Amino acid sequence: MLMRMRSTVAKIVTFMLFGLLIASFAVWGIGDIFHTGGPNQVVAEVGHTEVPQYDFSRNLSRQMNQVRRQLGGEFDISQARAIGLVDQVLQQMVSQALFNEQANKMGLVVGDSQIQQLIMAEPAFKNQAGIFDRSRYFGLLQNNGWTEQRYFQILTDELLREQLASALQDAVLVPDAVIDAAYTHQEQRRVAETLFVPNVAVPEGLAPTDEELESVLQTHEVRFRSPEYREISLIQLNREAFAEEIEIADDEVAAAFESRRDQFDEPERRSFEQVIFTDEATARQALGQMKDGQDFAYAGEQVSGQAPVTLGPFSQDELTGQLPELAEAVFALVENTVSEPVESPFGWHLLRVTALDPAHSATLEEVRDTLAADLALEAATDVQVSLANKLDDELAAGFPMEEAAGALGIELAKIDAVGPQGETPEGEAVEGLPPLGDLLPVLLRTNAGETSLLTETQDGNYFVVRVDSVTPSRPRPLAEVRDDVLEIWRAEKSTADARNRAETFAELARGGQTLPAIAESESLVHSYTPELTRDRRGVADAASPQVVSTLFALEPNEIAVADAPGGVVVVKLAEVRNPIPRSDQAVADALDEDLSQSFEGDLVASFVESLRQEIGVEINQRAVEDAVAQQ
Repeated sequence: MLMRMRSTVAKIVTFMLFGLLIASFAVWGIGDIFHTGGPNQVVAEVGHTEVPQYDFSRNLSRQMNQVRRQLGGEFDISQARAIGLVDQVLQQMVSQALFNEQANKMGLVVGDSQIQQLIMAEPAFKNQAGIFDRSRYFGLLQNNGWTEQRYFQILTDELLREQLASALQDAVLVPDAVIDAAYTHQEQRRVAETLFVPNVAVPEGLAPTDEELESVLQTHEVRFRSPEYREISLIQLNREAFAEEIEIADDEVAAAFESRRDQFDEPERRSFEQVIFTDEATARQALGQMKDGQDFAYAGEQVSGQAPVTLGPFSQDELTGQLPELAEAVFALVENTVSEPVESPFGWHLLRVTALDPAHSATLEEVRDTLAADLALEAATDVQVSLANKLDDELAAGFPMEEAAGALGIELAKIDAVGPQGETPEGEAVEGLPPLGDLLPVLLRTNAGETSLLTETQDGNYFVVRVDSVTPSRPRPLAEVRDDVLEIWRAEKSTADARNRAETFAELARGGQTLPAIAESESLVHSYTPELTRDRRGVADAASPQVVSTLFALEPNEIAVADAPGGVVVVKLAEVRNPIPRSDQAVADALDEDLSQSFEGDLVASFVESLRQEIGVEINQRAVEDAVAQQ
């Protein structure tokens, strides 16, 4: 995009400033799912600028989708509220509006040529050959509900904000003394003298009392709580299930085949290599070498300086739509022969067809089963939509799910217990549920005795669920989890015994005994670590994070105790090695960049706050809550 994200800056206003150009390009492929049919409210008024509810809903949805992709799991609106995402999105849009107001006040302008260059360079608008494709451009605008005029305005606002952002960036200069201090702190290296005290398994004959186990259980209560379970009634309208009951007559399949034949016929497709030259003479020079027996790739690269590029497979229509100058030549070639030079806006091409997939005309017998299944699914979709509308009407009229299901002849399933991950109390997956990504958020916001709205799933089916009762989460008694609690007790006792021994040895060392002498008398391992940095860079396996954090809190020759995998370590700071400032210029430059970003964040925060006071911001909390409810 126009500016790179400043990943080290945490403030939301800084995220706004350096991430504001992501929004318009990141939403491709997300449909217009927030049309409510009513007049569009505003969630905030910033001076003379309104922040539409529709845009806020859209941005909130996009941010939530990004979090879902990062977490690789479910993320609902209640979780978004809990981590402050809703407010972050709102404040980001308010900050953008403040920048727009200030840019207009200062008379900043953006030329049409800048907008055109930005659009032509956007990868989302380019075809497979990397060429700007107007049909793709307009298609993506339409998919996102934008007119070209609206998109131009979005880009104009972004470029104006960038001008302000650049001015703020130019005002930041990190003093050399600050960089040097940060460099010394980050690059300082320390060496630890260590004595490792291993955990020792608790003797089998040593058993804890029930009181001790109960204490362990209380400490780890969250781990041993049973989840909340819901008893539910469920109606599903699955078109795949309806399709299984629908018979498609042979004459219907045959008629559909005739009308859809083009869908099944496969045109000839070709893959080809190309080398591009700056002029026809150079292309013919390479062609002459190829005709004399030189390999296509070798001769092409030797003359042009570029390796051949393989494209395809394309049908002729596909290639004509993307590289019209090449299509006729590619489809006139015999496989593995080289074309005459072909001119395009990119230069002069030599082409060689490397693979040819012949055209194929499908027969009715080949596609009968597939076509019949498609027709059944189409008919099932009509049945599904009709039943969904009728079910919605029945429930809206106040009929219980049982009566609505009976009246429509559809199945009502009863499920005794569903856990927060769609599991039974025995830990197995509950069979026959809608996709969990669609069902679980609905279950979580549906109270006992309530019936959900009719909900469409991501795969195009529908369900409605009633929560008949809720079994609250509860702490499990010791009798249910004794073996697991006993394992924790043993592990904790083993570590505690090792820590007690380590503390004893640390006191001996503080009293004057050397760690090697203690190691020899106790048959323990004494060693020195390699040079360690605060972030364990390059030697992460040499010391645990606890050992490193302890080491960098010590004064020279000071001794402390730290946990480590499999035991406890007595740590003595043996040596501190301070770096020569800027001895590694690349590291110093990276620190300069990070500190600049941090200072920029502080400057932007102050600037946005001053704009807020000067311009004025009014939040329409009701419109915000309405938009959040739509999620």
